Amino acid sequence: MLVLDESGNNLDGPNLTRVSRVLRQVAGRYGLTVVLACQDLYTDLVAEHAAGMIQLVRSSLKDALNAPPVIIQGEEDRGIAEALGSYLRMGRPEAPGT
Repeated sequence: MLVLDESGNNLDGPNLTRVSRVLRQVAGRYGLTVVLACQDLYTDLVAEHAAGMIQLVRSSLKDALNAPPVIIQGEEDRGIAEALGSYLRMGRPEAPGT
């Protein structure tokens, strides 16, 4: 597994697209899972090279920064999102009403 945290923040659109394409090739060649965390404004640039995508968003700007995020995923990514959910909630306060 290769985990990249906001590795494209200092790249322009064309270079971020190139990096995403290369990561997809590396994943295919070596049988790796690549997890790439990026900011919202880069989502559409990397999504076309992704096998799946899960978005973590704050439900409100008023939420505490360590509040559990809302998980948004496509139907094909539901199992991954469910497995990830328990890890995202560890050590975090319960959201009101849950």
